[in-house]
Amino acid sequence: MRGDVTVDFELYQGLRSGREGSSFERTFRALGFLFHGWSTFHGKRKQTFEEPEQGCLRAIAFDKLGMLFTQVWREVFRAYEPRVREMLESRSLGDVKNLVLFSSPLDEVIGKHGRGSGLYDAKSPPVYLLEILYNLQIDQGMPYFDIRPPGKAPDRPTHHETIISAGRECEDVQHLSDSFTDREIDILKDFRNSVRHLDGSQIRALGTHRGPEQTADDVRWELRKARVFCDRVIDCLKQETCFLDSSRQMAEYAREAYWKSHGNEEDYKTARDAVLSEVQDGELRTAILTIQRPADDIWSAKPVQDLVPVSRKAWAVSRYVQCGAFFRKNPSQRVRQVSRTGKHFKHQWEECYPDLTACGISVLPQRPPDLFDSPAGHIRQEVLDRVAEVLNEVRLEIPGD
Repeated sequence: MRGDVTVDFELYQGLRSGREGSSFERTFRALGFLFHGWSTFHGKRKQTFEEPEQGCLRAIAFDKLGMLFTQVWREVFRAYEPRVREMLESRSLGDVKNLVLFSSPLDEVIGKHGRGSGLYDAKSPPVYLLEILYNLQIDQGMPYFDIRPPGKAPDRPTHHETIISAGRECEDVQHLSDSFTDREIDILKDFRNSVRHLDGSQIRALGTHRGPEQTADDVRWELRKARVFCDRVIDCLKQETCFLDSSRQMAEYAREAYWKSHGNEEDYKTARDAVLSEVQDGELRTAILTIQRPADDIWSAKPVQDLVPVSRKAWAVSRYVQCGAFFRKNPSQRVRQVSRTGKHFKHQWEECYPDLTACGISVLPQRPPDLFDSPAGHIRQEVLDRVAEVLNEVRLEIPGD
């Protein structure tokens, strides 16, 4: 395999042969058909950050589309599974055109920001969906999708700046006829028509959330990861060393925690409502209703509600600290921000300070120059002490942990 995309042989061989290999083939073709329908949709749809080019998705949103398909299709198959097992055991195929014959063989694996689709056998590191598809594209010549990692990480298909567009193998219904039963094709066509209206942010939200327990667990996951980098920032403050990278990573996880606990609600609700307004197939509708709980059930649940103020506070504090780290490293930007990056951090400062106040955090400087003992000097000791105190408060607060 190319670059650092490596897959354990035993873990990977299931893609190549037997019934399991057939299920992988069908899963990738079905997902490709779904994505092609979304990619070529010409109706009204908002183009968000997750769609950097017309009809393309960034890696995270694409992974969530894969997660959505895997979960829903598995639920659809559940109703057919006893009949399929009976046929396999008796080795009597019979008339299968009205059956769903396969479930998605992809596992739910944990990635940088929570759950996604891939392969995991408890012996090797997990292999993520985009790694599998990229290997098939590069080494096997199977263009289900056109996966383009960024120039700065050419061998990392899971990089968040990777762009995915539809592949040549999944252009229309015709390519399905040899691989799928009539019933499977009917459901896939309805599924495609139901999701093609969604924008990239809605796809990401719908594929991220399912129910209140899962959402609360995912928020805690992000907060635990933020805590790791919070501790690193505290150590850097004690040692008076640069904490820009640690604060950036803390802010990244804190942001994800806040969006999962609060910010994704509207995108999830509108996406779920849009899909249910389009879906015609009764079994597909039942599967979606089973997998995707109503937004109110998720974000009104106490475990999730308890995490909102904690994640909001962590995000506000981490952004403030990240700004402080930037201005510490770049004294010339403290008073007058002339660079694009300096203006970005000044804007972030102005956004996060009201959030700090709303979270009940006070006695922190309101202007970047006030952090320091002189225009080109060090962070004032009383500021260091107060920031460390606030960071310690943040790291301790994870309800239900």
